[in-house]
Amino acid sequence: IYKELSHQYRRALAKLRCSNHRLAIERLRGVVDRPGRVCKYCLNLKNCSFIEDEYHFIIKCPLYETIRQTYISQYCIERSPVNFVYILSPKPETVIKRLAMYTYYAFKLHREFMGFS
Repeated sequence: IYKELSHQYRRALAKLRCSNHRLAIERLRGVVDRPGRVCKYCLNLKNCSFIEDEYHFIIKCPLYETIRQTYISQYCIERSPVNFVYILSPKPETVIKRLAMYTYYAFKLHREFMGFS
């Protein structure tokens, strides 16, 4: 299944699964307590302090809504932890492919929003 994905999609999915990414939950580990690792987009847009973790990144954050609609909306119609677990499960194959594509484009948008190169 992973051989069918392009290198860029496989890499993005591996970064997500291994917590090797720039979401605040990891980027600020050891610097800021967990409650302080908030999503800057949600803080600026809605004045809400949601922790920027993998669940927020995949299921909740409005920054990625267009990408979410394109790739994984059919798997997370009900935005719940149960659907989050389903999306990250190793099967079915189509879910993994679509999650990999979502992750690649959402990480790209995250880098642009945060000003990372």
